[in-house]
Amino acid sequence: MASYHLSLCWHKIAQMVNGNWHVKEDIKENATALLPLLKQTVAAFDNYDARSLSGTAASFSKISSTTNISFEPKIWSCLTKRAVQVEDFEAADISFLLCAYVKVNRKDEKLLNSLSDKAMLDINNFQPKEMAHLVWGYAKLDSPAPARLYQAIEQNAIKKLNNFTAEDIAKTVWAYATVDVLPTKLLNAIADLLIEKFDNIQIEDNCTTTWWELDHYDAHKLCNIVWAYAKLGHKVPKLFHSIENEAIETLDLFFARDLASIAFAYAKIGHRAPKLFTAIKDKVIRHVDTFNKQDIANIVWAYAKAGQRAPQLFEAMEDAAIKELSLFTSRDIAIVVWAYAKIGHKAPTLCTALEDKAVEIIKTFNEQDVVNTLWGYARLGHAAPALFDAIQQVIVEQISRFTSHDITSIYTAYATIGYHAPRLFGAMYEKIEEDCEDFDEDQMTKIALAYLKSGISAPNLLDGTKLKALEEQKGFISQENLESMQLDALSGYPEIDLHDQVMKN
Repeated sequence: MASYHLSLCWHKIAQMVNGNWHVKEDIKENATALLPLLKQTVAAFDNYDARSLSGTAASFSKISSTTNISFEPKIWSCLTKRAVQVEDFEAADISFLLCAYVKVNRKDEKLLNSLSDKAMLDINNFQPKEMAHLVWGYAKLDSPAPARLYQAIEQNAIKKLNNFTAEDIAKTVWAYATVDVLPTKLLNAIADLLIEKFDNIQIEDNCTTTWWELDHYDAHKLCNIVWAYAKLGHKVPKLFHSIENEAIETLDLFFARDLASIAFAYAKIGHRAPKLFTAIKDKVIRHVDTFNKQDIANIVWAYAKAGQRAPQLFEAMEDAAIKELSLFTSRDIAIVVWAYAKIGHKAPTLCTALEDKAVEIIKTFNEQDVVNTLWGYARLGHAAPALFDAIQQVIVEQISRFTSHDITSIYTAYATIGYHAPRLFGAMYEKIEEDCEDFDEDQMTKIALAYLKSGISAPNLLDGTKLKALEEQKGFISQENLESMQLDALSGYPEIDLHDQVMKN
């Protein structure tokens, strides 16, 4: 059977499996019925052209995703081997083949390198959807393409931007942001287009409809766009203002993940949008039961980062977090505690529950989790003796990984909360002596304050000369003003980064 006819057979099977429940169940129960056709296909791979290869791969991936039938790795390897050899790939072939590999989550560097070379030869013939699929595919497989390909796509996309759909735009900017490539000219061109489109309100049957709604409205697309601009730090205030208005008008179509994602984007980019945050808050409170642990972490982080005080939202999230607590990771705990502390919303019941969970999974905490969790509890003034005791061992074991900033923050947190930890202080002091050049004067002052408040001895740090200098610098140190000094020391630490947590697609 010719390669074209074999490819067509697989296409028909994929269509039937995708569109007929009975066929799908029959295939799942009798997968071996596909073996004769599969053997014939593999034997004929050497005669396959680009169109047959991409079509067969697309059919394999659709059958796998629909029926959970996995094609053996050696079959994909044979397909890859032939794809690398064939030179007559067109834009559509490259797009289909790459999307097939994405669908089955198969990362093959030989194929990806070959496809990027083939794409460069034909890049001017790529249409918007094919360009979007190309950059999206490399991003989804966590395998950035060569820089020259991203530059070529950017140039070609700008020329054809008016033909991009909302989905094409969302996939493209999401992909660039995911691989941390900043296409400044393309982002500016997209921003200009979107601002124009959003402002172009069409009146039909006495209803106002925007271009975005006409183009198969999907809140995920909108969220992916603002997330991408925020992730890349590309500020376009007019675009964020237009999207804010659009989001408020269509907020009923947003799910929990969308609400958390768009709030994150506005908080991350630093675009003030009080009306949007108020609208999001109202919907979150109404639909709090739909939020999972990642949505909870994202939404409280966003409100804290944006400085949006919303007591009702934080109270609702407290109950939601306790329900999801069994699924929390160390990262989730750190984010939530940091957010409540940053915004100054005390939640003793939640803090106690998070303390118990943190102790349970204490060995999974990394440096950033440790620092932000301790900072949060200290800032909230919530004594968590079990946590502060258990986390000491993590710090001591990983002491070499902590920066001078981290060490200073840990000292301050323990002293502020009033937890006596001489062993931990000793281990951290050895770190100071080893890396003394990394600690600046301000950090040493805060560390000295921690020793003074905790009553732990540090002769080399607090000799008479240094103590006198400290007293002259800070004024007479009494127990009362030590409290305020310690809280001041807590206020200057860097804010938690959430790039790896927010839902991207």
